[in-house]
Amino acid sequence: MVFLVASKNPSNIDKHIGYKLKLRRVDAGMSQEALGEKVGLSFQQIQKYEKGANRISASRLFELTRILEVDISYFFEGFETSGPYLRMEDSAPIPKFIDFVSSNEGMSLNRAFTRIKSRRTRRALIDMTKSLAG
Repeated sequence: MVFLVASKNPSNIDKHIGYKLKLRRVDAGMSQEALGEKVGLSFQQIQKYEKGANRISASRLFELTRILEVDISYFFEGFETSGPYLRMEDSAPIPKFIDFVSSNEGMSLNRAFTRIKSRRTRRALIDMTKSLAG
């Protein structure tokens, strides 16, 4: 059984939802300002949502699913729970690689990489990148 322990601070799920929001917004080619206009919010508020600094209400999340054309389950994909209690508080920062992957540069790199058909070429590119990174 899982018990939720509420906290006033944003939790790991808030950060995860914010990360997924940013990923989808960038993938859709939409700026924070453009998304904010569609929902009637400032780009700063969208930024706070994406960083997990502010929680997104259920009604706002539903509105975002319609604008970004995703199912509500999209925002929860990849979120793992463990242990008898799911603590609803901050416990771990978002890793740097997630910040990179959700950046414009990271999204562009990933889009280009997924267009490479040859598994062998993709593997060679990964090996070359690791070599360059040291």
